[in-house]
Amino acid sequence: MITSSAAPIGALGDLLAASVNPNLGGWLLAPVATEIEAQTIRWIAELVGYPTDCGGLLVSGGNMANFVGFLAARKAKATWDVRAAGLLGQGARRLRVYTSSETHTWIHNAADMFGLGIEAIRWIPVDEQLRMDTTALKNQIQEDIEAGDLPYLVVSTAGTVSTGAVDPLPDIAAICREYDLWFHVDGAYGGFAAALINDGKETVPRDLKGISEADSVAVDPTSGSMRRWRLGVPWYAILKRCVRRSAIILPITTSLTRPNQPSITTNTGRRTHGAFAP
Repeated sequence: MITSSAAPIGALGDLLAASVNPNLGGWLLAPVATEIEAQTIRWIAELVGYPTDCGGLLVSGGNMANFVGFLAARKAKATWDVRAAGLLGQGARRLRVYTSSETHTWIHNAADMFGLGIEAIRWIPVDEQLRMDTTALKNQIQEDIEAGDLPYLVVSTAGTVSTGAVDPLPDIAAICREYDLWFHVDGAYGGFAAALINDGKETVPRDLKGISEADSVAVDPTSGSMRRWRLGVPWYAILKRCVRRSAIILPITTSLTRPNQPSITTNTGRRTHGAFAP
């Protein structure tokens, strides 16, 4: 991975964040930093075609950004209370995750950390352009349903690490709607290219336009737009619909409703991560 050189504005942003030293553990602890974070999420959401009343937060890295979407999907689609009863609760079924063989290795960590096990991942083959094969995806979902498993999440990639390939996001979104699955997009490399959609240009491929149909997306300014590495720039995890860890699925508005980010992340104590340096 090649990162950009350091930038003075990034050092200044990190200096300001460190000087204020807010703890983003809740709005009452850091109201200014929390509102800055919420506004930043609205800007990024608008760039990728998301509604500006979506939820989201700044996190420490691409893995963590994707973990948020992975955990939100489990909360939303499991038919029993996994948080209370675990993966073997009453009425539990084997949860299944679907992704292509080109997906970044973060998904191994997610399946391990959140108790599914790596064998819960269904590796979908790719076509000649290294994009997820949607026919194979649909066939595998149907096979798992007939076997009594519970398909709940499809992870697509908008810009794979190895080749920059973009999965056919609109087609995958349609399959997720058909089977009522959570649709997450790892847009660390290519997610920000979706900003060109709103420029009126025809240079954005059809596959990438489907990013706005995802239930959650992770984007990374370091990988996607060659921003400085860990110097005032966070990764972003954005949820079209917020799933709080201790509640049912709820819409979240990040305007003046006092956003409570710890309810949608595994990380309750967070520093500003350069929220002062966009």
